[in-house]
Amino acid sequence: MRSAIINLDKPSGITSQQAVSRAKKILGTGKAGHCGTLDPQASGVLLICLGRATRLADYFQALPKTYRAVLKLGEVTDTQDATGTVTASADASGLSDDEVTATLKSFVGRIAQVPPMYSALKSSGTPLHRLARKGIEIPRAPRPVDIYDIRILSIEHPLVTFDVSCSKGTYIRTLCHDVGQSLGPGAHLLSLIRRAVGDFRIEKAVTLERLDEQYLIAPEEALSFMAECRIREPAATRLRNGIRAPEEQCIFSEKEEPGKRYRLHTEDGEFLGVGLLKDGQVAVECLIAA
Repeated sequence: MRSAIINLDKPSGITSQQAVSRAKKILGTGKAGHCGTLDPQASGVLLICLGRATRLADYFQALPKTYRAVLKLGEVTDTQDATGTVTASADASGLSDDEVTATLKSFVGRIAQVPPMYSALKSSGTPLHRLARKGIEIPRAPRPVDIYDIRILSIEHPLVTFDVSCSKGTYIRTLCHDVGQSLGPGAHLLSLIRRAVGDFRIEKAVTLERLDEQYLIAPEEALSFMAECRIREPAATRLRNGIRAPEEQCIFSEKEEPGKRYRLHTEDGEFLGVGLLKDGQVAVECLIAA
């Protein structure tokens, strides 16, 4: 089975895993997995890894994300989004555009988020959303996340549309909830589109209806956000067997930096995987080549 990446435009109404299953069926492939869950009601960029490329999922999952969100003021729901039950409501008409803008902007930077109960996170092996549906709530420790930028597109009370760029692990539902709590009347996430994961943008994403092999991205191309390192022989052959390559046997596309990850190729261009430069040697961190 070919190793590849898909930049899929997931439709709303299905889970991320259902999207993976449909992609596998369309392509007739076996092993596959996605790189970061999108809620069922959310749409947009969902990266899917096929074959041995599933080993690369963590690198893609760590990339920054960009979303377009619509926040509804004046209503709090138990799921923090529009799929839940309204648990509190208040009049938000007295809020000025400046207040809303300033409060949203105050969340830019490193913040602490308490993960929602309605999430795929697990407690003792059980997804939190299953516990939540049974009426069980357990303590969740706040987690640090980074909000790189928030750009407000429109404020048409009670709806606020904005773009947000953030780190892995950020819950936009929780961001909307927390903004609502800071403003007073409460809020929840009405709709969400993931517009980008790193350089993978929605404009170049493929829908399930159009998906075929021409939309498969080679792993080395998908990892183009990493610098390249070419390994001379015989170090390249030894590298396949877990033996580190001395720095002098490596050709770097950028200035070598200890602790930096590189796309690894043989000198004649065969893609090997991802490596890490440490102590004057390149070690394979993720081997893709057979």
